[in-house]
Order: sequence, then structure tokens, then C-alpha cells
Amino acid sequence: MNKPDTDPWVRRHTPHYDEVTRILGPTRSKRIADERVRQISRRWLKADQIIEDDNGELKLNAAGDDIMTESVRIRIPRDSWMRREFKRSR
Repeated sequence: MNKPDTDPWVRRHTPHYDEVTRILGPTRSKRIADERVRQISRRWLKADQIIEDDNGELKLNAAGDDIMTESVRIRIPRDSWMRREFKRSR
């Protein structure tokens, strides 16, 4: 496991996790894979979003053993402290 100061992923039980949850809101946070969000700049988060089919069911890979995700960018709002405190080493 990476050192906490160089680990790019937002982890549970941290202020960053709480802030990302606030930014995503209750509906969108359900579609983001847990602990698969990282801050890539002052203005953007990058996350693994779970893909659903037309019926709202989770899409699985061809082997049927893993949930499919896609990488999405999420804008950090101006009022977020994450925007002000971003450090490239995170």
C-alpha cells in the first residue's frame, strides 16, 4: 500500500472522502465505485463510475465476474476547500 501522503485515492474516514460525498450528492455517489476517486487538479476529480444497462441493472464484463466502470471527470465546486488545498503530491 502507498504512503498516505502519496496515495492518490480518496479513502474512507478522511475529510476528503466526506467532501467528495458532499460534492457528488446522494444520487450520484451511489453510481461511483467506493474509494475510486482521485483529485487530478484544483478543479477536477476523476472517478470510476459504475455502468448500468437500460433497465438500471449493473453491467458486467463478458466473463460476468466484474462490474463495468468508466472513468469520468467531476468538477469541484468553487466553495469546496479541496479546490483551495490541492497539492500535486496527493
